[in-house]
Amino acid sequence: MTVLPLNEERGPLRDSLVANFEAAANLLLAEWQLYQTQVLRLEGFMAVGKTGLAKVVANRTGARRIQTDEFAFRPQPPKRRQYEDAIDLVQLRGEAASALSTSDRVIFEGVCLEALLPSSQFGRGLRAYLKRVSVPVLDQSLWYDGLELEARPFTRRWLQRSILVYHRDYRPHELSDICIAIPEPRE
Repeated sequence: MTVLPLNEERGPLRDSLVANFEAAANLLLAEWQLYQTQVLRLEGFMAVGKTGLAKVVANRTGARRIQTDEFAFRPQPPKRRQYEDAIDLVQLRGEAASALSTSDRVIFEGVCLEALLPSSQFGRGLRAYLKRVSVPVLDQSLWYDGLELEARPFTRRWLQRSILVYHRDYRPHELSDICIAIPEPRE
């Protein structure tokens, strides 16, 4: 089997539109096998389906799944009103370091991954970005959750604003090795 190098330049190796979560899981499993890394980084906006996809991949591979939201707490009030301020970074990073000290495969899943678990410290791994798209006309997909990246002013909700700022500054959708687009279910 040929092991492919990971993408070190900007831009995903490919942007793949899949039919459903089962197809997304199959694609992600194939990519992870092809690149043979210990770490899979699964990122995307809130409520796009990262957790469900990570669970399927973990169940099929036996990988250890670390979901950043599991380390969330409610600071009173948030220091800088950043997502990172709502995460127990000491506990999260300790758990990540412990998982990486084994030979087991590890899935890091959540928003703002590079800010929470810097790849320089916790491994680059295979970077996968998950996004939802709607298909309004003539099969031209529209990435509805990325439309506000350059918009001003941002939402007043501090959590959503923080995640939009992270996406604007870190551009995880551009730095991913694979970007998986899943259509919104049609009613």
